[in-house]
Amino acid sequence: MAMSETLRQYFASRHIRYEMKWHPSSATSYQTALLAHVSPMQIAKPVILKNQLQHYVMAVVPAKSKLQVKIINEMLEHAFHLAKESELQASFRDCELGAIPPVGQAYHMDTIVDDKLLALDDVYLEGGDHEVLIHLHKEDFALLMEGLMHDQITQLEPYGRFYYH
Repeated sequence: MAMSETLRQYFASRHIRYEMKWHPSSATSYQTALLAHVSPMQIAKPVILKNQLQHYVMAVVPAKSKLQVKIINEMLEHAFHLAKESELQASFRDCELGAIPPVGQAYHMDTIVDDKLLALDDVYLEGGDHEVLIHLHKEDFALLMEGLMHDQITQLEPYGRFYYH
C-alpha cells in the first residue's frame, strides 16, 4: 500500500510536498525509528482519545513522549481517555491497524498537535502501512498542521522508555 489513498488525496489537495522512506516492516514507533534510521523524536504518531459522548480526537505527538491526557481534557473541557484500536478500523479503512497516519483532519477527526513537532526541521509519519514513513520538511509539516489546536501536550519519557498506543 505504502500510503493510504485518503492521505494521498489530502496531501495533493493542500499541495503538501513529501518523500517516502521505505523500511523493513515494524510493529512500534520506536522499532520504526530504528529500522528507518531516524530519531524517535522526529516520528509523529497519533494517540486517539474519545469521551463519553463517543467523540474522537487525535493528538499528534512525538514517538518518544507521553501524552498528558489531563492537558487535553482541560483544553477541550471534556473527560477523554484512550480509544481502543479496534474502535478505529471503521474510520481508517484504508490503513493497516497500528499504522494510522497522524493527520486526523484528513479523516474528519479533530486534531491537536504537540508543539515539539512544530519546532523540528524534519518530521516523519506513518502513511497507512508498516513499511513506509512519510518525510516532511518543517514548512510542509507546518502547512499540514496549519489552523489546528496546538500546545505542549506531552512530556519526554525518562530513561529511554516510550509510550505506545
